[in-house]
Parts: sequence; C-alpha cells; structure tokens
Amino acid sequence: MPALAAREPELAAGQPKLPPVQALLTEADPQPAPPLSAEAPSVKVAKKPAAHRWSLSLSAMPDMSQVGSFSTSRLGGGGGLLLGYQLGNRLRLQAGALYVRKNYEGAGGFTPYGTGGGGYGSGYGGQKPLSLNARCNVLDLPLSLQYSFAKVRTLRFYAAAGLSSYLMLSERYDITYPYSTTTYAYRNENRHWLSILNGGVGVETPLGNRLHLQAEPSFRLPLQGVGAGALRLTSFGLQLQVRYDL
Repeated sequence: MPALAAREPELAAGQPKLPPVQALLTEADPQPAPPLSAEAPSVKVAKKPAAHRWSLSLSAMPDMSQVGSFSTSRLGGGGGLLLGYQLGNRLRLQAGALYVRKNYEGAGGFTPYGTGGGGYGSGYGGQKPLSLNARCNVLDLPLSLQYSFAKVRTLRFYAAAGLSSYLMLSERYDITYPYSTTTYAYRNENRHWLSILNGGVGVETPLGNRLHLQAEPSFRLPLQGVGAGALRLTSFGLQLQVRYDL
C-alpha cells in the first residue's frame, strides 16, 4: 500500500494540467456584452424636393384668323413670354404678352364701314366692297387658368380657359371696290380689354428636372367687335411652350 501511494504523485505529474473554470469562461467570452439601450434607433426621413410654384414660359405659335364665313384664313403667327403660378396639384394660373401677326382675306358679304354691323368702307359712290386683304399686328395679353385632368406616365394632359386683351398696334385693310381700291391704316387706335375668350387643350412632357415642353391647340373668340372695323375676328393656332420652373 505504501508503494501505491508513492506512485500516485508520479501518475498525477504525467497527466496534463486542466485550466481553471474561470479561465475557460473568460476565453469563451473575452468582451462583455454591451448594455441594452432603451432609446429607439433614429430614422432619417428623406426631404421632399422644394415645390417650384413660379414658372416662365417661352411661347411660339402659328395663327389662322378669319372674320365670319365670308373670309379666308392666311397664315400668321407670333410669340412671347408667359408667367405662371402653381395654385395646387392641378391648377396653374398663367399670364403674359404675345406679339401676333394676324392676316386674313374676305370677299363681299360684309356691311360698310361705320354702319354698326361690322365691316369696312362703302367706297366711292356707295360701291359695295368686292374683296378685303387685312394685316394686323396685335399685342395679345392672355390671362388663363390651366386644369390638369389626366396623367399617363410622363405626359400631363390639361385644359385651359381665360380672357385676353387685344392692343391693336397696327391695322392695314386693303379693300377692293368695282372701280377702285382703298387702303385704311391705323396705328395704336384700338384696345379691347378682357374681351377675347381664349382656350385650348394641351399636353406636357418633361425635358429635364425643371424644363417642360407643351403643345396646345388653342382658339380666340371675340366677345365684341375687334379693330377699326369692329369685326368678329376669330383665331386658331397651335401654341408651343417651353416652360422653366423657377
């Protein structure tokens, strides 16, 4: 028995030494767990881009004008600048100034100048007019409201209506009678404030971040006689606009 007791230390010395339990726990979890925070993580909300309410448009258009069924249209045209203000998601107010050349011809069937019925001079000796050739330079001051009624992908469809003022910068009427031709010319003599109904239906497509292209078939219908002859001058055209949001 004493011999066996003497060999126990030798057997113990030949076995590998086990590390303490605390050392094993430390090696398995070298870093303490971070404390739990009661605060919720912050969430960044993306800001909406600033709304561009004001806009500036460059406009150009061909113009076809006539005075009643007895006249024929001749191509005119013009252009100008328009200022717009966005009233909401669908409404836009627009006003500006357009310089327009209006040309038209007529043949008979109209009352003499100054009789109140609208027309041109009776010529010499009460002769009835045979034909008319008119050329007018007009400053058109439109005030209109646009309403967006549909959107398909990037295309916006809208309707527009309002009133225009006509400032007749120059008027020239060549009237042919059976035995003579008379020319009537006027400059800055006739103004028609908010007496022309304007309207149209158009489509708009973006060209960039702030740039847009518009095409609008439009009309002008007089609510009273226009020009020196007080005629019902009706006009149709295709208004093209390049709009920049300010």
